[in-house]
Amino acid sequence: MKTIAAVLYEIGKIEVCELEVPPLLPGQALIGVSNSAICGTILGQFLGHRGPDKWLPHLIGHEGTGIVLEVGPGVTRVRQSDRVSMSWIAASGADIAGSTYGNVNSGPVATLATHAVVSENRLTKLPIYLSYESGCLLGCAGPTGLGSVLHVAKLQAGERIGIWGLGGVGQMAVIASDYARAATIMAIDPNEDRHKEAKAFGATEAWTSEAAYDVARDLDVAIVATGSLTAIDQALASVRPRGGRVVMVGNAKVGAKLHVDPTWFNSGRSVLGTWGGDSNPDRDTRIYSKIIASSNAWRMLSAPYRLEDVSVAFADFAAGRICRPLIAINS
Repeated sequence: MKTIAAVLYEIGKIEVCELEVPPLLPGQALIGVSNSAICGTILGQFLGHRGPDKWLPHLIGHEGTGIVLEVGPGVTRVRQSDRVSMSWIAASGADIAGSTYGNVNSGPVATLATHAVVSENRLTKLPIYLSYESGCLLGCAGPTGLGSVLHVAKLQAGERIGIWGLGGVGQMAVIASDYARAATIMAIDPNEDRHKEAKAFGATEAWTSEAAYDVARDLDVAIVATGSLTAIDQALASVRPRGGRVVMVGNAKVGAKLHVDPTWFNSGRSVLGTWGGDSNPDRDTRIYSKIIASSNAWRMLSAPYRLEDVSVAFADFAAGRICRPLIAINS
């Protein structure tokens, strides 16, 4: 069987080409991919912000949806004809490192392809009430943004929160804050086009990064959904002593250094790291799906690009013209 896939051959260079699909190993499934989204981490990989890439050339994409076409030996988490979401966040089931499509590498999941071999533990059944398009958000933006607020920061009703960076993860953090009934939801991004969207998702106010210096004070929680060191500095300065917490989500460029006055910690503030919002697909998919559906989170997705136009999607994403690229593959 052949697949048409986006291959990262070198930093900044993606080609869409035909490859031979490898045979399934025990613990893998073959997915007919319907849709894929593209997140900031994948964009950073494309731009070289994540450092040397020893796996080139390789398939890309780690959030998407599709249908199970075939399962390998031992797979019990999904079966043929199941609608599924695909994610880089591991669930239960076999954990298979990856495959090789001829001379092209692939990790446990790759969503920018018409047909993809995926590790069992990167697959979760897609609820019937979620479309293939909105279901892409279960792969990365949803669990990372929702989990950072609900599981990591443990935002309480009536607390005040600021969210730096209004890409897909940041917008999902806004949605989570509204779900948790925060008293103040401050959305911060230099791109003012994203402010209206954040307010539609529940933000009580929206500011540019420059304006945030004057208004972001005495917050209970700050979510940093960007790799900007300026945003990180603002967030650290924004939270209250004796209980204020900052959750670091965004990926800074490799080599970037953060300098923090140690007395900041002595005042009772804390910095929390997270891996995918500390989310667990086995535990969280049901509630995350309901939040995504009830909030109309699909509105953050772009108009669909064709797979052959994926380089255009990356360019538009890098330029800030879209919030979350959506790639229509077999939809």
